[in-house]
Amino acid sequence: LFYLALGGPVLALAYKTVNTLDSMVGYLNDRYRDFGWFSARADDWANLVPARLSGLAVALGAAVAGLDWRSALRVMLRDARKMKSPNAGWPEGAAAGALGVQLGGPSVYFGEVVEKPTIGDPVRPLAVSLYDEAVRLLYAASCAALLLSALLRAALT
Repeated sequence: LFYLALGGPVLALAYKTVNTLDSMVGYLNDRYRDFGWFSARADDWANLVPARLSGLAVALGAAVAGLDWRSALRVMLRDARKMKSPNAGWPEGAAAGALGVQLGGPSVYFGEVVEKPTIGDPVRPLAVSLYDEAVRLLYAASCAALLLSALLRAALT
């Protein structure tokens, strides 16, 4: 939405190309290292502003959805930089704070356990009962992102 608002369909497609290349070959393993490093870095740069705006949209969505928007902002600002990715922690931290959960920790990739940093506070245990709140947060944050994008587009015209 950010790039669509900023430069229309052409810039949105250019962004999606960078994003898709990162998903396909942006791994820092031996097979893709020589080719994938560029797409990984380009994706990092392309998402620098949108990731932070997404975190703000999640916090705004939390306020609209009746969730803890203050904690969303606090956790986002505190924990976003813990992630290896310069961008993933912003919306993830806001969501964890809004829901009062802790995300991260041990994860399995290609059959190997990888210890990842934790994001958020374990105020509430992760449970299926949080699903409805997470979906409500998703819809509210999506509407907030659409609103932010419309404001950006209006400011540019």
